[in-house]
Amino acid sequence: MLSINLVQIILFLISNHPEARVDSRLPENWIQLSKTTSGYVVYSPCDGQTPSITIKKHSIVVHWNLDSGSFKFKTFEQLQDSTYLIQSKDGEVRVRIKWMDKEKKRALWQISLGNVFSDKWMMCPIEEKSAFGKIDNPCPTEKVPEKVFLPIDED
Repeated sequence: MLSINLVQIILFLISNHPEARVDSRLPENWIQLSKTTSGYVVYSPCDGQTPSITIKKHSIVVHWNLDSGSFKFKTFEQLQDSTYLIQSKDGEVRVRIKWMDKEKKRALWQISLGNVFSDKWMMCPIEEKSAFGKIDNPCPTEKVPEKVFLPIDED
């Protein structure tokens, strides 16, 4: 009898404290776009990889150029038709996603890590990356300077 009550209590706690879940309408895998005078492109740097983001059921993994980090989110809310806000469990990480062009599958990601770091990335779902040009910066024998791109527009 005691074990049944304990199971019921655990099930009650789980059902009344669900973790935030990502909106299933958002693609799972995203890749960073860089802005040129002729539009957005996928840039493959000499050093590292093209930054990307993976949205999982209860967490987000950010793949920077050289490493990656993940965080579980506490809240995932849709602020407007095209804007989402995700916050980590510890409150230090905030991610704001705003669709800039749903037809072309471009979204502005604003990532903040407390007062330490804040950046804006234009992203597209990874399966849509072929719709954008590609710039490679190969460095087969020695490191070469990375290309410089235009700032991201918010319109």
